[in-house]
Amino acid sequence: MRKILYRVRFGSHLYGLQTPESDIDYVSIIMPQPRDLLGLQVLEEIDNSSKKSSENRKNNKDDIDDKAYTLNRFLHLLLDGNPSLTEIMFSHKENIEFEHPIITELKSFKDEIISNRVKKSFLGFAFSQKQKLLVKSTRYFSLRKAIGFLEARFSGELLTDKADVYELSEEQLTYLNSILEYYKGEKHNVEHFHKGMSLRIIYEKIKKEYGEYGWRVKTKDFENLKYDPKFGYHSIRLLMEGLELISTGSLTFPIPQANHNILMNIKTGLVSYEELIELYDTYEGIIKDTNSVLSEKPNFNKVN
Repeated sequence: MRKILYRVRFGSHLYGLQTPESDIDYVSIIMPQPRDLLGLQVLEEIDNSSKKSSENRKNNKDDIDDKAYTLNRFLHLLLDGNPSLTEIMFSHKENIEFEHPIITELKSFKDEIISNRVKKSFLGFAFSQKQKLLVKSTRYFSLRKAIGFLEARFSGELLTDKADVYELSEEQLTYLNSILEYYKGEKHNVEHFHKGMSLRIIYEKIKKEYGEYGWRVKTKDFENLKYDPKFGYHSIRLLMEGLELISTGSLTFPIPQANHNILMNIKTGLVSYEELIELYDTYEGIIKDTNSVLSEKPNFNKVN
């Protein structure tokens, strides 16, 4: 059994943004055993979550996300400015289930651990959330548009065996490919439809990809907003936290009320796509123009 050094209630409960339906997230730091460091399979992380990643459903209040990092893995990520692990260094005592003196000592000089690397890291993670939002939305609705085009233009052929041999014209293929932004096909390699492919193959490939999209695109929020509020909420939250961190050298949890209200509006689907992108651009611009109070690099030798 590996010794726990730090265990924190994380996610929406740390931010103060939980709802009655929110699941519970935990992050733990553990002391690695000799075999974890010297064995053929070096251990860095353990996922003890109650819901498997393969389950195609939304987390509910009975689910528990529980991830543990070995101490050395945690410190490497922290020194690199990882947002999630930077956050737990500022956890409120109400969210800390256990804290070993090793962690307390590290916290006592966190200003030498947390450096201006967080500026790039928080911006980068926020951008990745924004990209997930944009790509998922664009890809999903482009597939829907392509299916609509094929069913409207070739309704007769699709109902008969003619679809097995019918080929689209170059003009029709060019139009179809222009619709399918971010289409990747079954092997996740960029694939364009071309001469020689039958109408049936093209139609079934697009229908299959459209039908296999996860549960998030099948919600009312996604249909109404044209984006996933989860990615929108996290992208803005990361920018807000990044700005506070480089401006003050600290993070406040629960999240301050003014930011709390904005984030809850996004999370509950009250912010339009256009408003979200405008908000993102505003915060991103402010962060880039803000001089950081943090040191340029962490004190690696002291941590080591």
